[in-house]
Amino acid sequence: MVATCGIAGKFAMVGGSPSYKHAIMRSPLARKRAVCYAAFMSATIGTRLHTWLYGRFIGRDEFGNRYFEHKSARKGEPKRRWVLYNGMPEASKVPPAWHGWLHYTLDAPLNENRQYNWLKAPIPNLTGTKGRYLPAGHISKSGTRAPAAADYEPWSPK
Repeated sequence: MVATCGIAGKFAMVGGSPSYKHAIMRSPLARKRAVCYAAFMSATIGTRLHTWLYGRFIGRDEFGNRYFEHKSARKGEPKRRWVLYNGMPEASKVPPAWHGWLHYTLDAPLNENRQYNWLKAPIPNLTGTKGRYLPAGHISKSGTRAPAAADYEPWSPK
């Protein structure tokens, strides 16, 4: 779903955490507020202005995130690099090729067309959702786990 925010005047994709989706389902006013929040959180007016004045567009990834580099660098420092997220800002949306470029590990982003059979597709951070990781024995999963050799054995006199 795409909607317009009256404050920012930008389009924002509706999505995100379950609590965010529940806010959208409540009422049209709550939906407009949530979409405005998403548009505001993707990049502030100051960030957009700074990007327009000083940024040089480098590329775009499969999630629609846009990557920029400062047009000039201070003496003795590398050029600053940043990303404008498509939708809610979530660091796990940055693919590994672009992550290396953002952190100055690579001079240029890797070729995303080159795929290996062992390479998995990146997944978002699932903390706080139903898809989160729960280890065996977690109270929300089953509450019991298989006994281990290092388990506590209470002392009992014989």
